[in-house]
Amino acid sequence: MRTLLTDLRTRTCGLLLAISLAVNAWAAATIKGTVSLNREQGEPVAGVSLTADGANPTQTDSFGSFVLFFSNRIPGDDIKVKVARPGWEVVNKIQLSLTLPGENARPLEIIICKATEWNAWALQFYRLKGNESVQKRYEGRFAELQGRQVVPAAELERLVRERDQARSEASELARQLANLGPATDAMLEGRIYREAVRMFLDGKIDAALEALNEAQLERQAAAAQNQLNETAQSWLLRGKLLALRFDFAGAGVAYSKAVSLTPDSTNAWYTYGLFHHEQNQYQEARRGFERGLTLARNADDKKNIALTLNRLGSLNQQEDRYDEARKAFNEALTIQRKLAQKNPDVYLPDMASTLNKLGSLNYNEDRYAEARKAYGEALVIRRRLTQKNPDVYLSDVASTLNNLAALERNENHYVEARKAYDEALTIQRKLAQKNTDVYLSDMSITLRNIGALENDVNHYVEARKAYDEALTIQRKLAQKNPNVYLPYVASTLRNIGALEIDEKHYVEARKAYDEALEIYRKLVQKNPDVFLSAVGITLRELGILQNDTNHYAEARNAYEEALEIYRRLAQKNPDVYSLSVANILNDLGILYSDESRNAEARNAYDEALEIYRKLVQKNPDVYLPFVADVRYNLGILNIDESRNADARKAYDEALETYRKLAQKNPDVYLPSVAMTINNFGILNRKEHRNADARKAFDEALETNRKLAQKNPDVYLPSVAINLYNLGNLNRAESRNADARKAYDEALEIYRKLVQKNPDVYLPSVADVHYNLGILNRAESRNAEARKALEDALDIYRRFAAIAPLIYEHSLREAEGILATLPK
Repeated sequence: MRTLLTDLRTRTCGLLLAISLAVNAWAAATIKGTVSLNREQGEPVAGVSLTADGANPTQTDSFGSFVLFFSNRIPGDDIKVKVARPGWEVVNKIQLSLTLPGENARPLEIIICKATEWNAWALQFYRLKGNESVQKRYEGRFAELQGRQVVPAAELERLVRERDQARSEASELARQLANLGPATDAMLEGRIYREAVRMFLDGKIDAALEALNEAQLERQAAAAQNQLNETAQSWLLRGKLLALRFDFAGAGVAYSKAVSLTPDSTNAWYTYGLFHHEQNQYQEARRGFERGLTLARNADDKKNIALTLNRLGSLNQQEDRYDEARKAFNEALTIQRKLAQKNPDVYLPDMASTLNKLGSLNYNEDRYAEARKAYGEALVIRRRLTQKNPDVYLSDVASTLNNLAALERNENHYVEARKAYDEALTIQRKLAQKNTDVYLSDMSITLRNIGALENDVNHYVEARKAYDEALTIQRKLAQKNPNVYLPYVASTLRNIGALEIDEKHYVEARKAYDEALEIYRKLVQKNPDVFLSAVGITLRELGILQNDTNHYAEARNAYEEALEIYRRLAQKNPDVYSLSVANILNDLGILYSDESRNAEARNAYDEALEIYRKLVQKNPDVYLPFVADVRYNLGILNIDESRNADARKAYDEALETYRKLAQKNPDVYLPSVAMTINNFGILNRKEHRNADARKAFDEALETNRKLAQKNPDVYLPSVAINLYNLGNLNRAESRNADARKAYDEALEIYRKLVQKNPDVYLPSVADVHYNLGILNRAESRNAEARKALEDALDIYRRFAAIAPLIYEHSLREAEGILATLPK
């Protein structure tokens, strides 16, 4: 009995041990996980069916959880998990091909979305993974640099530049992985490639690169010809991962290997071109894009034809090959429209991108109606995409709104421009709450644009508020990354300098420009190719300030240094910098004219005009306004030299050009038409052709009154100037009642303007009082004359104390006339 019991016990223990061993093996051969909606850690999805070879079918519970049990498989076996839910697809399908894990494995998270939204969610998933890897690498490298006692600024600058390039590579890797499509398994068959992608998604870039080590890939390529495509794809993936690790030299080698292995691969050549484009290596970029485009055309691969044309168009635009850029964008857009009709969720984002680029091209060429149409269509598409996927497309909406606002501003549609900027800013503020580093800088740029817009319409308080917030953000960003954000600081300081000039705060303007110039001079020591032109433009703006305040010697020094810079740049790149040379020559012409150095002024104008006319031959829509501006300035110079016939000829040519331009873009060029007609009036009056002068002043006044109905803040000052000139003409013809009426209306306008911007418009109030004083004296209204002249003197004295070179002459004239009045 005892023996039987013992045997029973022995058998029972053996049975328990067997059960225990079976449970351990069974528990080890499992995959546990969850199914989430749209994104990692998204809303759990219940009722999703899952299967895998050798596992029991199962469904997710109410918490989105599942367990797959593999009775005949062991950890280390390759398996594929399959997900079944009609109308839905797996976002992270690459992660469904995996090695069966052992104990304590991390749960598998499967992300699903509606099939129609797959491309957008996949793009976001892979982009986030890439950016996380880049940021981790960047922070590690930054911490290493910060640990040193001395860190050269060039190293910090290079690190930030490499981070931005790596982000671009991450974005392209995301696009390519997303473009594999939810139903594409071909690329997942290669174990090396699959394992490398899985490691990348787990944040293990070094391990992924080890799996893609060069020796292994070389052996794989040598093993069999049919493996070449997979090996080339692995080289491309290695290139992207090396770029995410900031090893751009290694990435370049990897991309070259890929195209050498598969010289007939559209994708390999496109990726090769894209990498070199981001590295600003335009010749190699063009080689990649053009070869890829040829292969795509031969295969009638519409998707890749459009994709490559889009990038080739951007490259052409950067190289100022506008006709070729337009041709590329238009062909890409035609293809994308057809593709989007069949599959809008996949191709509408690409279509919006091409439209946005085409809008920018049209804007740069002053083809505003076409630019508006392209931006408008891009915005409609992106708003629709945002309704489904705001996390993915909101930033694109803000980008297009900014472009549209710039167009509206350039066409003087200030209300519409402000509305677009405000919406973009609202979006960026929301995005910045989640991703501060990325969107704070975007916010600051939009704020700066708002400041410039408000400055255009003389809303100086609002302009200053926007500039100040932008500058505060940029200074904080520059403390962390000076080499990236100091250029932003300098650019905003230039805007503030322009605002201070408009408010006649010349000392403050000089301070802002000096700080901007100091920043650019330091930056140019490290990177002259990038920042030398910024030094030139700041010197030009500083020269304008010195000229306006009659500091002619300092203005000349600034202009001449800027001209020397631009001539040097134009020798290397005339297509880009010859315009800047002409602009500085035009500025010098104005300076010489103000100094009565008329021969030098004429030489400067003539050289500028010669450059502009050559540019017009290439692109008349862009450069004709510059020709008209120089002819206008030559008209002023000719009047000063009493060469009235030449002045009339110059004004005629300028006016003819402005009128033609105004037919296409009245909001932009009608002000120039009115200004030129006003100057015709001054010329006619000088020649005692008073009837013609009156006709010109009346036409200019009528035009400006119409413009002021739409934008009073901008054009009421022009109305006041026309009234002032009419008042002077009427006074000269002894039409004193008409003169007084014109002066009174001009004064009423200026008084209203003074309430908002006293520093800007008080001198004009003084000028009207001065002329009213003369008119009253002529009518023996001595008490009124004295009061008007004393009012003028009070203002002239105030401003002469700030800028004596400008106001001293007016002060002395008013004092002289006041002295002639009987007491």
